[in-house]
Amino acid sequence: ADTLGMLLLARTLLLLSGPDCVAALVANSSPALNDITHSELLDFVSSASAQDPGLARLCDEGRLICLPSGQPSTLLNLNQTGRELNTWVEKELKQMSDGSDWLIILDGMGRSLESNWMLGSYLKVGVTVLTCAMIKSEINANRLDAEVYDCVVRMNPV
Repeated sequence: ADTLGMLLLARTLLLLSGPDCVAALVANSSPALNDITHSELLDFVSSASAQDPGLARLCDEGRLICLPSGQPSTLLNLNQTGRELNTWVEKELKQMSDGSDWLIILDGMGRSLESNWMLGSYLKVGVTVLTCAMIKSEINANRLDAEVYDCVVRMNPV
C-alpha cells in the first residue's frame, strides 16, 4: 500500500505543478523485511504506466524517476546513500534556480520515524520534510506520547 500511495502522491504533485517539477521515488537497493526493492519499484511503475497515460508521460519526460537508495535496511541513513542517488541529487541541485524548493517525503516507520524524525532541523532553507508513518512499536509510541497503530504526520519547513 505504501508504494501505491507514494506513486499516486508523486503523480498528483507532478500533474499539479509546473513542467520543471521532478519527483524521484527511492527504494532499497536490496531486500529488507517487506520493503520494496528498486528493481521491484521499476517493475511496479512500468506496470502502472502501462495503465495510466498521464503517469507514462511523466516517466517518458523524465519528471518521475526511480532511484536506488544504496541501502539494504528499513532505516534510511542519509549519510550513506548510494552513488546513483547522490549523483542525481547533485545534478538536480546544479540545475535548480535560486529560490527553488525541495520537498522530501519519507514514508514508513523506519525511514521517517525511527531514523529521520528530526531531519528538518538539519537541512537548509528551501527544503521541507514531510514524514508519514504508522507507529508499530511501544518504544516509538512512548517516545511520541502516542499509541501503537497511531498514524503520525510531521512537516518540517525550514
